[in-house]
Amino acid sequence: MDYLESPQGQSFFENPKVNAHLKTSGTVEESKRDKIVQLAEGNLNLALKLVDQEEDHHFELFFTWMLACFKKEYAKLVAMADDFHALDKMNQRNLMTYSLNMMRETLLQLSGATTINRSKGNELERVQKFSKMMNVSRIEKSSYLINDAAYHLERNGSAKMIFMDLSLQLSNIINP
Repeated sequence: MDYLESPQGQSFFENPKVNAHLKTSGTVEESKRDKIVQLAEGNLNLALKLVDQEEDHHFELFFTWMLACFKKEYAKLVAMADDFHALDKMNQRNLMTYSLNMMRETLLQLSGATTINRSKGNELERVQKFSKMMNVSRIEKSSYLINDAAYHLERNGSAKMIFMDLSLQLSNIINP
């Protein structure tokens, strides 16, 4: 089977197929290709769109954001909400997708299922550190909130308000 069928009737390819397709195009270096495959989650159309985007900074942005939430640095969170608002819709959505992926990686780290972990290098080190301040309940609540925020972004809600609300709720979950 070359592709998977989603409940909405969309076709998704398995990650190795998406990776192989991007590799044959020859325009994407391996480290960026791995990140694109991870973000696209089998959606070849999204993967092709991500190739054309400039280098993403979701890695640093996510962990800076989570640290600010943990430390309850509200002034920094307000500034980050302004920066998030300045991003285009695709980058906003990609940050939410990346955040959900990092929650997944953290859950895998906590459960000891490191063989199916997709993170590598610096990202893996940060996930290992992040997992020390998280537990399954916090990951579940955080994932639900991030998914809900992504839904509101898709419905053209105010990015600044959504990000700030999400940040405040995450602050209370991560560091009660």
